[in-house]
Amino acid sequence: MHYVYEAIVLAANISTNNTEVDVKLTAGIIKHVSILFPPGCARLVKCSIWNTAEQLLPSNPEAIYGEDAYAVEIDCYLPTWIYGNQFYILAWNIGTVYKHVVRVMFDVQDVDEPDMALAVQTLYKTVESLTKVLKGFY
Repeated sequence: MHYVYEAIVLAANISTNNTEVDVKLTAGIIKHVSILFPPGCARLVKCSIWNTAEQLLPSNPEAIYGEDAYAVEIDCYLPTWIYGNQFYILAWNIGTVYKHVVRVMFDVQDVDEPDMALAVQTLYKTVESLTKVLKGFY
């Protein structure tokens, strides 16, 4: 499933008065996040993704996203049964005088969909096991 949220960043939304957008997702695994920064924000609009306890994206707590006319594409693996399904988009500016809209898209793999990463891991373990058995015969 895909979810799209918009964070409207006004000139008054500085780091101490950021805009916060509640994100409610279904149960599953967040596989990809896209953050689209509009043209004209000149890397002065910043954004990060949080759950209730910690900053999740970017994974480095000292980092933040900020671009201009660019979509930041993030491949990730965030199971909602570990991180919860309530997230927050925090966005602010560091000197703009215009309103900007940051769009964030979440790609969530439903719990009913097969997890290909788990399937590949299981296949790898099976091949490794068979290799050990065959080495025992030769």
